[in-house]
Amino acid sequence: MLAFLALNDIEWQYTQEELSGMVLSAAAGQLPLEGMVQWSIEHQA
Repeated sequence: MLAFLALNDIEWQYTQEELSGMVLSAAAGQLPLEGMVQWSIEHQA
């Protein structure tokens, strides 16, 4: 996914802890799609 975003000139600003927390929450079913979208919007550069 990060490669797709980079190819389309979409940049995010996040720490490794923030990204891994979001991915782990999504994988555990604790973060719905709307939460992932909101996280993405909040971390766009």
